[in-house]
Amino acid sequence: MKSSDDKTNSELPLNNVDTEAANATAGDQDGFTVPSDANKDKRADVVSVVEDRGIGDIVSFAVKTVAVVLSLIIMLTCIIAVGLPLQTMRIFNKLGMRARAVDFGERYIENRLDDHAAAQTDTLGNYTVVSQTSELTDDDMIEALYVCTNLSYKLMEESYSGYDYALGEYYARRVEKYTRIYLSLNGVSAVNDKKSSANIAAMPLLAMRPAVYSYGNAMRNMNYRARTYLGETNTIAYNSRSNDRGSMTELIAQSNSFAGRQPETRDATIALLDDFVDYVTQLGEYLDVAFIGASVVNDVYAYRYLDGLGEVAVVSEVYVGEKYGKVLKGREFGIFVNNTNGFTTVYNSLVRRFDDYIKMAVEFKPDDHAGNKLDEQLHQLYWLQALDKAARRFWYMDFLLYHNREVYGAGAEYIINGFNRHNGIQNNNVFGSAVATIGTVYSALMKTYLETYQQA
Repeated sequence: MKSSDDKTNSELPLNNVDTEAANATAGDQDGFTVPSDANKDKRADVVSVVEDRGIGDIVSFAVKTVAVVLSLIIMLTCIIAVGLPLQTMRIFNKLGMRARAVDFGERYIENRLDDHAAAQTDTLGNYTVVSQTSELTDDDMIEALYVCTNLSYKLMEESYSGYDYALGEYYARRVEKYTRIYLSLNGVSAVNDKKSSANIAAMPLLAMRPAVYSYGNAMRNMNYRARTYLGETNTIAYNSRSNDRGSMTELIAQSNSFAGRQPETRDATIALLDDFVDYVTQLGEYLDVAFIGASVVNDVYAYRYLDGLGEVAVVSEVYVGEKYGKVLKGREFGIFVNNTNGFTTVYNSLVRRFDDYIKMAVEFKPDDHAGNKLDEQLHQLYWLQALDKAARRFWYMDFLLYHNREVYGAGAEYIINGFNRHNGIQNNNVFGSAVATIGTVYSALMKTYLETYQQA
């Protein structure tokens, strides 16, 4: 990123020199002009010296002076940076120097981990000592993780979109690491709640509040997006409401965990839906990266113009069939489909239970048993908005797979069968049905939330 450290004002106040108090006499051969007034202005002496020594000497003197000053500044910066990495991170962050801010934030985080011998992880990447060390869950550590995660995320996205894959990988590893440390923090549930509440309060449009309802969900999504870029998708973040089991697990284990779960209480229903939303939105991040890699429109709410049809939803068979019949290479969406067996266990497990979780979210009844009906209404809207976006992404993938099925070899037969059984031109597959179901209730639920908010 370009930034300017030039603080020089080119319009110097040269007219400040008072010449009225000095009457010049004829100068001698070297051009030195002697004021005739015995009480001449000392600034006139400076002008005389300039004229006597020549502009070259003055420029040389100025350059040396600047060099000395810059050397002192650099030396002081190094001393401060080594001893005060957190403060240095803040300075560079305010200056918009994101890469440097990440560098010093990294140094601070590593120092804190070393102080508590907490840098080691288990085989899944959980920071086990961090999760047991409450001293690491303080404002400074949380700030450093927040700044480093968000700046690294922006630099990761910019690098990949600019085809600088080496730099993209570097920052993807930073994002993955910082989010994993954050999710391992002792008492991270309370930290998430505090950050989520602040984000909700700061959102000026009430209708936009579902998008910022869960800070923990945002951190998990960033983690899996970074993992997708890195090709390390076998591990996925989950359940950071407590740290007794860690915050990372295997993808297949998490997939299987939703196969037969039936909540027995209201609180269990809320926890289960939170877990499921975390799961499918992370898979949605995987799909979004895959869409970008396939060079297709990745905005699943977008409309595009088609001749003879006008504006058409991108997530539709007609658009995909017209525009994206030969875009896939058979390597995309690997955790959901392969060239040998067709759809994977992860995909099939999701399809079998997706309707059940949509129904659970739609039929949830917010109440005021704990004096927080307004929050429960917003909580439900968060589930539905997140599930709608994930469903659209899976629906889009199904269309893309069907219209590029020939590149999936033996898996093409499974894709055809799955499409005919779940999709078809009626768009009545499990994901399309989810989008339709959510669409019929979301506006009404949002209206109810707004009315409750105004009455509160």
